[in-house]
Amino acid sequence: MKSISLLALFCIFSFFTSQAQHSFQKSGLAPGATSSINQQLSDPGEIQITHSPSNVIMSANSVSCNAGNLHADNSYFRIFDLANDFSITSNFLINRLEIGIETASGSSGSQPIVANFYTLDGSFNWSNLTLLYTETFSVSDQTLSLFEMQLTEPVLVTSEKILVVEIFTPDGQSIGNSFFIGSNNSGESSPSYLSAGDCAISEPTTFTSIGFPGVNVVMNLYGESSTVPFPYVYIAGLFLLIAGWIIFRKLFLNN
Repeated sequence: MKSISLLALFCIFSFFTSQAQHSFQKSGLAPGATSSINQQLSDPGEIQITHSPSNVIMSANSVSCNAGNLHADNSYFRIFDLANDFSITSNFLINRLEIGIETASGSSGSQPIVANFYTLDGSFNWSNLTLLYTETFSVSDQTLSLFEMQLTEPVLVTSEKILVVEIFTPDGQSIGNSFFIGSNNSGESSPSYLSAGDCAISEPTTFTSIGFPGVNVVMNLYGESSTVPFPYVYIAGLFLLIAGWIIFRKLFLNN
């Protein structure tokens, strides 16, 4: 009987949570706390690209579309124009990604997030995005941190393309998950975007446009320039082959 009562209470709680009105709300952490971690490049050939001048994560700075701090579907984006913003004019091979986390609290001690990589052709909306790669990661409960995602397969972005990275947090309300991406108000070299259909934002939209100009999402990409070298070795090999054939003809064919 006791177990049945507990189940009934859980069902009632889940029902009212699902019926609660969605809105963009902050995490409920006390403001004023910060954390900063400076990541190191993993090897001399690695390049970091970011629009975040600071990796500081601030409490009570981010918002998500949620009800009672349990998030609905939320997507967070950044645009990386490799050539114009980062002077990368060769192909770029992405090996890892890191994001700030203000707070993550899963009902089981962890929760899934999805990293999606797209190319953008035209204005920034869903119809102009082409998916390059997707991978799901498990995020353990944490607060004011940087979370690194090592990609199972590196993502190759050709030099003429504009890259968009999405962090998607699937609806956690039915199972009690809460996630707020890490951010600060230290400025950014390009806007942070989000979309959340349950809060009537169906297309990628800047945080400034919905009234939160201080939400500068911390997101860093790491990779290597994959310039295709001029084929000197092949040209030299071909030259030696031709020269050898000419010498062979002269010596043995009298030609």
